[in-house]
Amino acid sequence: MRRKLIDCQLAFALESEFGKEAVFTFYANSVPLGPSGGIDIIGIEAAAREYLGHSVMEVQLEEAATLAALIRRPGAFLKFVRNGYRCEDAAIRLGICRDLTERRDWVLDRMHEDRPNLYTKASINSAKAKPLRFVFASENDAEKPIEAVSRNFIRYAAKNVPNELETASGRPGESVTITTIDAPVQKKAFEIVERSMKSLQTRVDTACRKQHVSCSVIESDGGIEKVRPQAALVAIDPKNGEILAMVGGIGTAFNYATDARRDPGSCLKPFFACKAVESGSWQGEPVTPASIFDPSKDQLLGRCAQNHLGRRAGLREALAKSYNFAACGLAASAGIPVDFVGALTGSDPRIELSSAIGESGETTLLDLAAGYTIFAQGKFASPTPFRAVYKDGVKIDLGHVRPRTVVDPGAAWIVADMLGSVIEAGGTAPNFRKQAGLQSVAYRLGAKTGTGQTADLTIVVFSPSVVVAVRVSMPMNKPELRMSDGFSGASTAGPIAAEFLKYIKHARPDWLGGEFARPSNVVTRQIDRERGCQMVTGGIAEFFLVGREPQMCEPTVKIEVTK
Repeated sequence: MRRKLIDCQLAFALESEFGKEAVFTFYANSVPLGPSGGIDIIGIEAAAREYLGHSVMEVQLEEAATLAALIRRPGAFLKFVRNGYRCEDAAIRLGICRDLTERRDWVLDRMHEDRPNLYTKASINSAKAKPLRFVFASENDAEKPIEAVSRNFIRYAAKNVPNELETASGRPGESVTITTIDAPVQKKAFEIVERSMKSLQTRVDTACRKQHVSCSVIESDGGIEKVRPQAALVAIDPKNGEILAMVGGIGTAFNYATDARRDPGSCLKPFFACKAVESGSWQGEPVTPASIFDPSKDQLLGRCAQNHLGRRAGLREALAKSYNFAACGLAASAGIPVDFVGALTGSDPRIELSSAIGESGETTLLDLAAGYTIFAQGKFASPTPFRAVYKDGVKIDLGHVRPRTVVDPGAAWIVADMLGSVIEAGGTAPNFRKQAGLQSVAYRLGAKTGTGQTADLTIVVFSPSVVVAVRVSMPMNKPELRMSDGFSGASTAGPIAAEFLKYIKHARPDWLGGEFARPSNVVTRQIDRERGCQMVTGGIAEFFLVGREPQMCEPTVKIEVTK
């Protein structure tokens, strides 16, 4: 009642200031009338052009009543239209169908009652006899407008207007904001994600049947929809945090890139590896790419998930194959640096070894992608949708987006180099380079895959100039996306990222060029892979921080026995 009284006061104030016709005009120009073609339809004029194919000034009587009828429940009524102007059987049984024809005819009757001389009984009956005809104009366009594929990004940018713009001037003035999105890349990203979700639906339907869960859900507006997967994609420039592309989902206003906190799975492991390589100790020795983790004999003081522990392996192999025992060992060696990991990824992991494998570390895809900016130069770049902001013609310094050093650049470089093994033979995504058309070693890439506990599949791929993160998930966690059914970060999210990078290779080759600048405190040494020690000659080359090289191998002694 308190809110309604306030509404009444505002209504009287508006009417006294502008008059009823002006207030109605404001409303008619701003009322939301459903999504179509990826665009939010706002206002009667936009609805007339989208749904009827012409201006509101050209509508016929039945069309005017249809637009008025649509206002009440646009989402439910549009589902009725898309279903062939009929109610679904299940909706009829539940009594939740919203028949737009009935609502239109109800509006026509009210028009006749209100102005019988203008809207005669004969004209009303003639209008009722005409069928509904929706054209969905934007959906028939050969190419979707940039607004249709950038709604999530636009909303994110609107919610994150820089404080510098608000405080730059004490007086009103002209402001110009230039966003970071690359329009052709954004359109392609949306197209790839949309197509991938359509092809994935068959596999999800199969999983529903296999797990004996319902593949349909009744929505709040009365519609009945299939259980659908959602995917999000984010591309960031690691040098400055600029968001180059953002797809927050398909057919939804909810942004699965910025607002959905989901299980990142093994994608958190590289952050624990950074702190371990920087200052951690394992079995009395500095943690290095040569460190050996052996679940058959090494002990951990704390709980670690017992699945996918892996075998005895050096750190490079353990990261490439995503062994859980090694991840828990990294967390232990670095003192379980959850504050460091949480600050980089926006997560809040618990102080326990299993946090290194993603347990309790839910995060948004955008925050996760931002965390991976440290592997380009050891600096964390906060994500931003703004490239430049001007106030009264003066460019404003956006100080809050300056990258800052958060870890030893040498440690970040070493871990980035090891993550290149994830997309090589023996890694969790061995086919990625071929899928992306980036087989040449000239393309310097690192990556990490993550398969969540229930229904989240992630991959993050990065070069010196771009970080690309993709996540596929079931919003309600049903059905579960199980590895036993062929779902994983590499096999499900990986192809989406690969197709995107394949496009980038041709559209923006500068995003995939260059080298990760090797810091001066990184040295190369020859090591014995099996023993994890340093050799004078032979062995394989590996990278280490100065002063944290492994010990020299003890000489092997051959004993010959003769009769």
